[in-house]
Amino acid sequence: HVRILDADRAPLGPGRLVASDLDEADAIGHLIALPGGGFAVLYESGPLGGGSDVHRVQEFAADGTPVGPEGAAAAPDFGAAVGLAAFDDGAIAVLSAGFAQGVNLMVFDNTPAGGQLTGVSLTSLDIVSIGTENRLETGRSGEVVALAVEGGTTGRDVSLVGLDATGAETFRTLIFDEDSTGGSFDFARLSDGRFAVVRFAGGALTGVLVAADGTAGGAIDLGVLDSLGQSLSD
Repeated sequence: HVRILDADRAPLGPGRLVASDLDEADAIGHLIALPGGGFAVLYESGPLGGGSDVHRVQEFAADGTPVGPEGAAAAPDFGAAVGLAAFDDGAIAVLSAGFAQGVNLMVFDNTPAGGQLTGVSLTSLDIVSIGTENRLETGRSGEVVALAVEGGTTGRDVSLVGLDATGAETFRTLIFDEDSTGGSFDFARLSDGRFAVVRFAGGALTGVLVAADGTAGGAIDLGVLDSLGQSLSD
């Protein structure tokens, strides 16, 4: 279920059902605000005892009314990393990286009668994961941005990658060149359009600022946070 709260956290009406065909192995993956005032929910459903997760996305108006049917957001793929974001025109992007299906981008229209606009396999990305939190962010006009963790068993490259609605890369910026597979990573879009990318490894937290066009900027001083935890989450 999803429930709408006002600015004072008071409920606005009853909770609404997101989907009715879930089983016991389900989870809400992401919830994002859309430019028009509505929101979208990404959830996953998988069989108990193992098997492939099925990811679906549902759009809602600002009052919680469902907009159109739910969409199959990613092909069934065990252990898939899936991110959700909106383009600036309200279209919904789902980026998935899984063991069986590889890396795929799906884009859904934002109109009541809309549906899947694009489904494309991104052969240029050898993604191991989409950051620790599987985050996807809105970028510049017509763009979404992902933190691509690529590589094998001895090392990884962590890059910030911009994608348009066709799956074409708009930029790719190498942030961390890893000589091991340890550590966790995350990023977020700042209010001025820049991105902050952070890494936790070896008991230390480091960060880099990146401009909206992918140009790497200076380091972020995160020394005050080094002793606060053993992992990176949100």
